[in-house]
Amino acid sequence: MASSASTVTARKPRECDQYPRCRNRIKPGDEYARHVAFPGDDANNGPRPWVLCLCRPCQTEYDREMPPRRTRKRTRRG
Repeated sequence: MASSASTVTARKPRECDQYPRCRNRIKPGDEYARHVAFPGDDANNGPRPWVLCLCRPCQTEYDREMPPRRTRKRTRRG
């Protein structure tokens, strides 16, 4: 598998995962970068995906751009 990154809008409050330097709270409505490393990726050799959520200031530090937004919407099952 591989890893993925996307910009998403928070639906619930969460902490920025750039620990211990960042103590920002990601509030509902804020955009943040969501990085996922799937099992078998170079960064993750464990059995479950690793998810890292970074606030905008931490992601754009050192001139890193925000990842692109996901274009497809999830469909409801039912």
